[in-house]
Amino acid sequence: VARTKAAVSARIAGQLVYLGVHEGSHVRSGEIVARITSDAYAAATEAANAEVERVRVDLAQAKRELERARALRDQQVLAAREFEDAQTRADAALAQLNSALAQLKVAQANLENTNVRAPFEGTVLRKDAEVGEIVAPSAAGGGLTRTAIVTIADLATLEVEVDVNEAYIAQIRNGQDARVTLDAYPDTSFQARVRQIVPTADRQKATVLVKVSIL
Repeated sequence: VARTKAAVSARIAGQLVYLGVHEGSHVRSGEIVARITSDAYAAATEAANAEVERVRVDLAQAKRELERARALRDQQVLAAREFEDAQTRADAALAQLNSALAQLKVAQANLENTNVRAPFEGTVLRKDAEVGEIVAPSAAGGGLTRTAIVTIADLATLEVEVDVNEAYIAQIRNGQDARVTLDAYPDTSFQARVRQIVPTADRQKATVLVKVSIL
């Protein structure tokens, strides 16, 4: 088995519109392997961008009015209350800009969530969904909704899981050298090392699981 293995799913529910890998594809960490329909999220991002620009214009105008009010106050031809009103409008415009920028970040995050990225470098073992199907991060959508899109494993972390009889477990220790022989290749053995002795036993089989890394 591969020590590092994951069933990759989408963060949001939607229709799968792009699947860029197949069984055996090598993927890099962070690479986009699939994409969920994103029209609504892209439109929301554009709207949030437009709102940020509108508020920037309002803030610039409020700052100009504040500077004029400050100059008139220094000349003692403007009441203190009117200057305070100009200051308040500038502060309110700045607060609106911060709020609009936060909304833009939310929209951008939602748009990014339509991209399904590989969590680590590895090989695609199986495609679990096809373009056009509805996918979701959980089974909340019902039995017809796919959850996993692809299954990825890092084949560089291959290891063997061995059931060792409890009578022999005391002879095994972490880091111990080992040789692995597979039924498919009886004439070939592979250098290995004990990585982990699972600290629980199978009561039915009277065995302990030992994980051996293939070197």
